[in-house]
Amino acid sequence: MSGGGKSFGGDVEGLARNAKQIIDMMPEEVRVIPGHGPLSTLDDLKGFHRMLVKTTEIVKKQIDAGKSLEEIKKEGLPEEWKPWGRNFIKTDQWIETVYNSLTRHR
Repeated sequence: MSGGGKSFGGDVEGLARNAKQIIDMMPEEVRVIPGHGPLSTLDDLKGFHRMLVKTTEIVKKQIDAGKSLEEIKKEGLPEEWKPWGRNFIKTDQWIETVYNSLTRHR
C-alpha cells in the first residue's frame, strides 16, 4: 500500500481479492475484529469490499481518461463514499493510494 508517497508493496486490487476470499470462507454469524474501528459483522466486511471495488473502479476510469492525481483528488469521490473518508484514511489519502497502486507498473 501507499502512505505519504512511499510504496509498501501491496495493491488495492489484491486487497479487494483477499477481502472477497475471506468473505467467501466466513459463516454469516462471524464477528470481525478489524485493525481499526469497532467490532464488525460479515455485512460490514462486505460493505468494505464493495467500497474497495467501486472506488478503485472510479479512480481507474479517471486514470484511463488521462486525469492526473491532483485532478482526481480535486474531483473526489461520489457522495456514497464520503463516510469512508472520515475515519482512519481520509479520501485524498485513499485516492492517492488507489492511484499509486494502479499506476505503479504502467
